[in-house]
Parts: sequence; C-alpha cells; structure tokens
Amino acid sequence: MSIRSIIFGATGQDAYFLSKLLLARGDKLTCCHKINASDRSLYDFTQLNGIKLEACDMHPAETQRLISLIQPDEIYNLAAISSVANSFKSPLSVISNNINSHLGILEAVREFSKDSKIYYAGSSEELIGVNARPTSPYGVSKDAVRSLNDIYRRSYGLFIVHAQNFNHSSYRQSPEFLFGKVIRYVANLSKNMDAMYGNWSHYGKLKLGNLNSYRSISYAEDVMRAAILLMGQKEDGNCAVHNKELTHMQNLVMWAFEYIHHNYRDFVEFDATLVRPSEDELLRLPPDFRLRGLGWKPSCNTKELVEMSIDKLIDNTFLVNSYVY
Repeated sequence: MSIRSIIFGATGQDAYFLSKLLLARGDKLTCCHKINASDRSLYDFTQLNGIKLEACDMHPAETQRLISLIQPDEIYNLAAISSVANSFKSPLSVISNNINSHLGILEAVREFSKDSKIYYAGSSEELIGVNARPTSPYGVSKDAVRSLNDIYRRSYGLFIVHAQNFNHSSYRQSPEFLFGKVIRYVANLSKNMDAMYGNWSHYGKLKLGNLNSYRSISYAEDVMRAAILLMGQKEDGNCAVHNKELTHMQNLVMWAFEYIHHNYRDFVEFDATLVRPSEDELLRLPPDFRLRGLGWKPSCNTKELVEMSIDKLIDNTFLVNSYVY
C-alpha cells in the first residue's frame, strides 16, 4: 500500500527535491502551497506525475481539514519564512508565522490523526550563537518550535522528527540567499561573456554583505534524503543534519568565479546594508552520529555543489538574462 504523505511548503527548493524522492518511492503525495502562489513557482510541481497540489494558507482550520481528510502516514513541514535577514526587518511576522503554522499541524495531528509521523525542518540558527542559542528572530522561531515538538512528543506520544538542518543549497535556491545570489550572478556572467568581449565595465556589481563567516552547506537533495531516512525509523527525536564541512563564505564566492575563470574581486562590491545586526561568524557543528549511523552521507562536497549548480543554471533556459543584481 502506498504511503500517504503531505508536504507543507511547496514551491521551495526543498519541497521539489522531497516531492521527487517521495514520488519515486511510490507515495500518494499531496503538496500544499500558499493560496497566492504564482503559476511560475508551481510550474515544476505540475510536471511531476502523481502529485496532488492543494492551496493552503496554513491557517489551523485549513491544516485541520486536510490532515483529518487525508489521514496521512507522514507529514513534512517545510513551510516557514526562512530568511534570517528578513527576520530582523519583520520579527513579529516571522516569529508568529513560523510558530503558529506548525502549532496548527501539531494540534490537527493530536486531534484527528495521531498515528501520523511529523517531520519538521528546523535550522542551525537554533544553536548557532554563543552557548548554542539563536542570534536572530528566525532562529528564535525555530528554537521555539523545537520546544513545542518536545512537549507534544512527551505529552501526547506523537512521532516527531525535528531536523536541525544546517545550510543547504542547490541550483534551485532563491537569490534571496547568498548561495543562490552568487551562483545566479556567475551563471549569467558566463552566459554573457561572448556578448561583452571582455569589457566588464558596464556589468552590474554583485553586492554582498559579510563574507567572514563560516557555514556548513550541503546539497538540498541530500538533506531531503536524510529527512526520509529519519522518518523511516522507529525512534523520532532531534537530529543535526550537515556535511561535516565548514566553508568560509569568501571561499564560496571565490570558487564560483574561479569556475568560470574570473577573479571575484573584479565583480563583488561590499554593501553594508546587507550585514545582519547580529551574526556569529564561526559556526559550531554538533555531532551527527545518529544520521551517519543510518548510512547517510552527502553526495558531494560544497565546492562540487557550487560548480554543479552553476552548470545547471547555465544549461537551464529559464535563467533570466540580466546584468543587474
């Protein structure tokens, strides 16, 4: 019998990779997206055979309706406002959205589908700061959900995997994030090389903030493979997901430009407005014994991920041809 699964947070890179993996497993899959999601953001999902798309604004009544109707075996909650930078600009919105949307799922499962397994996409931002505490409103929201998951697991016996996912990226990542912004710029630069005949003076600079931090960046599809693996176990709980590799963000940018035979210093411009009000530069990687013990390992390192993502964007016809970033 097919596994009945729901993904909340369709349209993002993680949901796309997870959808493909679950469909390949033979799941009866429902993907829930924002009511106002654009046709463009949903297009790739409509091309996946066997997927059912549902508009859902993550209001408790709506998640309750879907969960009670479908009685899913597995629920994957990827829905969140996930920009750390934006959480400083709109802390109330980010914190209330990220906590309340998941709380609605917890309550729906508790009341109507207690045997459903729940996966929550947590974040390294929960434990990035001094003494492993959040340094951003986004991190606070994820940390609060982790506490809620502990409470519902202990109080009601719900099966909840809380994955503290460290940075993960791909060619599908939004340019709202550093990785996505850099690889799109570099891919566009590569595609326009012939047209510019070596004259880069009119090519818009790539404006970036602090590049002195270290982060662990995995391939998003690998992280979603870890999600399925964790959900298939008899024991739930919290688990850190990372590739054991710390990358200096200046190296990340350097690798991207070197891949197309350019020096990033010719194109990158520091923008102080992009620096976060609070940021720990040196990330601490917690042990990931549980996941490694299950046989999970990353399919590529961070440098290989950068190069693969640039290749994918160069080959993809929907990449916007633009000098301005």
